[in-house]
Amino acid sequence: MDRKSSLIWRIAVALRPALLIAVASTLAVLVSKWFHADLGGLWIVLTAIVVIQASAPDSWQAAIDRVIGTVIGALTGAIAGALFYMSPFGVVAAVTLAALICCIPRLKKSQHLASLTALIVIMLPQGNSTITAVHRFLDTVAGIIIALVVSLLASVSDRWLQYDPRAEA
Repeated sequence: MDRKSSLIWRIAVALRPALLIAVASTLAVLVSKWFHADLGGLWIVLTAIVVIQASAPDSWQAAIDRVIGTVIGALTGAIAGALFYMSPFGVVAAVTLAALICCIPRLKKSQHLASLTALIVIMLPQGNSTITAVHRFLDTVAGIIIALVVSLLASVSDRWLQYDPRAEA
């Protein structure tokens, strides 16, 4: 019987994405607690979960999209927050501007995240919107690093086991 057709192998393949998410989110929670991240480390954990993908190359692309969206959203949120604080106009301006910037074809995948980040920066100021923007960016980078490390380690074990996660998709 071929190893890849065995029941145990099929179960392991089916559980792999859940295991990657579990490992990445656990590490993200631990890092959040260690560094006393604001919002209980929510943004670090969310980023780790969103960025972790079935394969290392897919995780890298998700990381790039996430950084771009976070930078655009953090900047537009900080600017709108400084100009309009938490006014309804400021919220609409920040979210709309972030979405418009991401209308550039190469940034399309970052559009929703940029708008979400802008919203969070302007609606949840921690002292001021600039500090919140910096925290969101740093939290995102921490979550990305965690997801990429987990993805890289999974990729190494995949090679050892001769498993191609892209073939399963």
